[in-house]
Amino acid sequence: MLTVSRASYESPIGWLEVSAVERGVRDVQFVEQPRESVGEGNTHLSCCLGQLAAYFAGKEHAFSRFSLAMLGTEFQQRVWDAALEIPFGSTRAYAELAERLGGRKYARAVARALGANPLLLIIPCHRVIASSGDIGGFSAGAWRKEWLLTFESAK
Repeated sequence: MLTVSRASYESPIGWLEVSAVERGVRDVQFVEQPRESVGEGNTHLSCCLGQLAAYFAGKEHAFSRFSLAMLGTEFQQRVWDAALEIPFGSTRAYAELAERLGGRKYARAVARALGANPLLLIIPCHRVIASSGDIGGFSAGAWRKEWLLTFESAK
């Protein structure tokens, strides 16, 4: 049976809920209210919470000390892997990622895959913007994406 551990983290831009399984962190999502923690002994979960605190304190620029347990299609996984390669403080255009993954015709599919990202902040989909420079959408709200981009560019 799959055991899911869960905890909440209060970030400067709202509550994050982190869930993990034995293989690694499965979800990081913004939520309105924190829920009760479950299974706090999961090392991936506790490590992720620590790295989130370090990220928001400006001390950590990458999330690398825990495993990920991503669930998605093969194409989504490829998009998320490409997003993981975008350095802290940098951005890439949807079209640029699409080119890497097979051609500009995939730009909308890339945007949809990023919109389905279950690991917000960890997979930095907020670093992907429109070719025009417009920040584009973000499943947790455009204001959060703008905050994150400003935060990262200042570090």
